[in-house]
Amino acid sequence: MLALEEALGCRLFTRSARGYGLTDEGRKLLDHVQAMETAMQPLNAWQEGIRKRSQVRISAGSWTAQFCAQNLSRLWRSSDTFMLAFKSTEARLDLAHREAEIGLRNAAPTSANLAARQLGEVAFAPYRARGSGVENQWIAIDPAAASTPSAHWLNRRTEAEVVVYANAPRMLHDLVRTGLGIAILPCFVGDRDADLERCGSLIEELTSKQWITMHNDDRHRSEIRTVIDRLSRLLSDHAPLFRGERPIGG
Repeated sequence: MLALEEALGCRLFTRSARGYGLTDEGRKLLDHVQAMETAMQPLNAWQEGIRKRSQVRISAGSWTAQFCAQNLSRLWRSSDTFMLAFKSTEARLDLAHREAEIGLRNAAPTSANLAARQLGEVAFAPYRARGSGVENQWIAIDPAAASTPSAHWLNRRTEAEVVVYANAPRMLHDLVRTGLGIAILPCFVGDRDADLERCGSLIEELTSKQWITMHNDDRHRSEIRTVIDRLSRLLSDHAPLFRGERPIGG
């Protein structure tokens, strides 16, 4: 009590043989504290509700996870009874054993325990910093870390002169913006960046289908169905971008 009085710079308590009482300032402070406690009750109830919300875990590669994050308001609302948990990884998580509820993948599932919804196509092209004019200097994923078709495709090209290696796809975007080299990017990433330009045609052999995958037993759960429907609408609305049909300045 002494520490509180010293911190506030006023006397809050009366002291007598019968115990402690409140001074006028002490009663004012008590009124403020009680008002604050009352005002906090709705916030505490909201926070408790958040803690009790179920999670819908979405597994996606670096680029798709980034796109989802940039469009989060299309996927989740504060009034939802669930939370989203993104698991950004190039590895294919085991949805059959529920490492995630939803997976965004470039191939149809083969497990009988999984269901899938096919979306559109994802196209890839070479990009460089706009106006850099760089040619045959490539930014690539280190072969030891390569796990995606685009990374393997570039590493197989023996004529490509690699000037910088990265260990993760997300770094390619940052590195290519320096103007020092060319990187293979999905068109929905490269074509949205006005500081980049294509320096070649679409790489047809890298074009892939996009699938939303989920566990067969979970797909009818209301929260999972809601997220699947929202993901489908978001990605369908941007289908031309994903197909490489909307380059900025060519």
